[in-house]
Amino acid sequence: MLLASADRTIFSLASLAIASDLNLSMTTVGILQSAFLWGYGATQVVGGVAADALGGARVLLFGLLLWSVAVAAIPASAASPFPVATLVAARALFGAASGCAVPAAAAAVAAYVPRDRKSVGLSTVFAAFNCGSAFGLALAGGVIAARGWPSVFTAFGGLGFAWAVLGFALLPEAAKRRKHGRTPSQETPSQGTIVTKNEDRTGWLDAVLRAPRGLLGQLAALAWCHACVNFGFFQLQSWLPAYMSRDLGFTLGGSGLVAAVPWFVCAAASFFSGKVADAAIENGAERWRVRRVAMRVATLGPCVSLFSLALLNKLGFLGGSGSATALAVALVACTLATQAVAIAGFHAYLQDVAPARAGAFLGVTNTLGVFAGIAANVATGAILQKTGAFDLVFVVTALVYLSSGLVWEKNMRGKPLFPA
Repeated sequence: MLLASADRTIFSLASLAIASDLNLSMTTVGILQSAFLWGYGATQVVGGVAADALGGARVLLFGLLLWSVAVAAIPASAASPFPVATLVAARALFGAASGCAVPAAAAAVAAYVPRDRKSVGLSTVFAAFNCGSAFGLALAGGVIAARGWPSVFTAFGGLGFAWAVLGFALLPEAAKRRKHGRTPSQETPSQGTIVTKNEDRTGWLDAVLRAPRGLLGQLAALAWCHACVNFGFFQLQSWLPAYMSRDLGFTLGGSGLVAAVPWFVCAAASFFSGKVADAAIENGAERWRVRRVAMRVATLGPCVSLFSLALLNKLGFLGGSGSATALAVALVACTLATQAVAIAGFHAYLQDVAPARAGAFLGVTNTLGVFAGIAANVATGAILQKTGAFDLVFVVTALVYLSSGLVWEKNMRGKPLFPA
């Protein structure tokens, strides 16, 4: 998961150098950023269903093997006679291969982590995912400055390929055994996983279609909330280095290092929010109420931070004052840290109400979230091309987060999505 995120963010930093070499507009850069999501959205459901059926760990490693090859192919794509078209194709292939990442990780946690530890289990996995963004940005800037942008894709692609091969060799026996579509933890409840009647993995689509109308409303609300979370997340992951460089005045290498700091803060918030949520539940708090508080933080926090960033930009405080620049970086960190609490909100909520179908259903909602991410990247490129600044971008994203919070407050009450 760390590499899944790092491989995305190295392109967000290298895109500045690629755009310079190939003389690309910001609109074209937005299309290249979104091309990853075209492939990513196409394999979410397939990846989720495969993870539920074959085991999240194995599916995740196989995906890593394929997407690492695609990452390593980026330099050759840019050197072709039609660089934009081939870069779009390579980015889409990378996205398609990595589409299994989030649902496979969710399926692995659902299968192997005891119910009272799911929040911290998910938070640990997604903390590594968020650290990957910082890891990629911190390393990529220096590598690009020293050896050119093609080298960073070759290095990260080779690392991912080697890690996948090693991972397959070291995969524990428990993750290799399958029996009638069940994971080892489901076959042996004594290991600590709570097995409930609704953990029948057959016919999840039929279960959705037969669900009461109220539950269908919950499904739709969850899909909207995930789309809003992804809108902001993919936008920040793709454009944060550009913001640091264009609006805050950092160099290419410096923008990578500075952009890495908020992602480390994000990873810490992701991890510790899970621990706080589990502690609250252990002390008697209702699960759905804990998830609701987490989602309040994950939606209102980014909303306030992004509106504040937009105000700084609009009033012209950035670019000259060191204190204003430091405040802007702090607000970016606050945005990422608070949205990361959605791991203890949305993602853990899904584990609570649909434990046996978490991977498949997350694949569905993440597919819709990917379309939101595509819209975010294309819209950001178009807005930057027209206005030359990020203030309008931040206002739009703040409103998206606000809508997610309102929908969650109205609809989520902790009811099982697929009652037995």
